[in-house]
Amino acid sequence: MPGLTATRPGVDNHTPLILLPRSEPARPGAPRVLLLHGMANNGNVWQPLCEETGEQWEIWSAELPWRNEGVGSWAHEEDSARWVAEALTGVTESAGPIDLVVAHSFSASLLLRVLAEAPAPGPRAAVLVSPFHKPSPDDFDWAMLTGLATTFVDAMREGIRVAAAGRGNPELHDAAALRVCERIGPYAWTRFLQTYLNSPWVDLDRVDLPCLVLAGEDDLIAPPGDARSLARRLPSARLELLPSCGHFPMAQEAGAFTGKVADFLATLPPLPVTPNP
Repeated sequence: MPGLTATRPGVDNHTPLILLPRSEPARPGAPRVLLLHGMANNGNVWQPLCEETGEQWEIWSAELPWRNEGVGSWAHEEDSARWVAEALTGVTESAGPIDLVVAHSFSASLLLRVLAEAPAPGPRAAVLVSPFHKPSPDDFDWAMLTGLATTFVDAMREGIRVAAAGRGNPELHDAAALRVCERIGPYAWTRFLQTYLNSPWVDLDRVDLPCLVLAGEDDLIAPPGDARSLARRLPSARLELLPSCGHFPMAQEAGAFTGKVADFLATLPPLPVTPNP
């Protein structure tokens, strides 16, 4: 299956959406899974999950405009959620219905907007990893707002540290995190902040598909309380918090993470297999 690329007039075409098949289905009716990485990351963050499940699932990975090598003028648009909607549409039109979409951090927040606003058919289920969510605008205050810039740098540092897998100098990781933030720039930061501040107004009652909210108990970037609040507000959701794990559970506790996602997927009722003509 070839990869797919989408661009939009007025947006820097050096940072398009790219959809890549990460595996072939092992059998007719294999579940189709779409993976959406977070800010300043890329599809490689899902590699452990792909290695564990690639023979059982048909996996697609979106390289979104906010990937680490592609961040740029995508953020000059106000509606970042369009890219997530286009990823869902691109896979569906190319390969067929999506059984499960797994989205991390910034992309999880955007996915919630798409699921609340988009007409059916959509994915059958969703996994929301390390989400940012507040149920009320009163949950934001000035002290929290001023601390979010530091939190953003911390997220870049943790992503670099996880990718390095214990290699390299922590001081170099700090410098690299600051360079990533400089490259991302104020517009991308603003899109993250805007998405977070708007989370109380996402109509979660319209997100009526099964959801798994999955986060690390030790996440210092997206507070675990956000995951708890989100799971309580969604009509059909379960919450899983992984111990001794931070903002990147798919890499930090890859085995436990993959097991939770696989167990959740197994709870979905099977679809009838359509024979090939």
